[in-house]
Amino acid sequence: MTTDRNDRESDRGEGAQRGPGPWLALIFVLALAGLAVLVVNEIIKQVNVQNCILSGRKDCVEIVPGK
Repeated sequence: MTTDRNDRESDRGEGAQRGPGPWLALIFVLALAGLAVLVVNEIIKQVNVQNCILSGRKDCVEIVPGK
């Protein structure tokens, strides 16, 4: 009795995937997580500066001449 290719692939289980798809998805998710961390850190910095300014302090941000 011969088995064809479809029967052999179905024996691997339904979770078996082939190709670069899972790796690309993993890289995409990791890139999104890294970007989210950067965005959250920048938002936290801006909130801290805003709180400092709203409290009446004048030395919240260092001003660099020429930029």
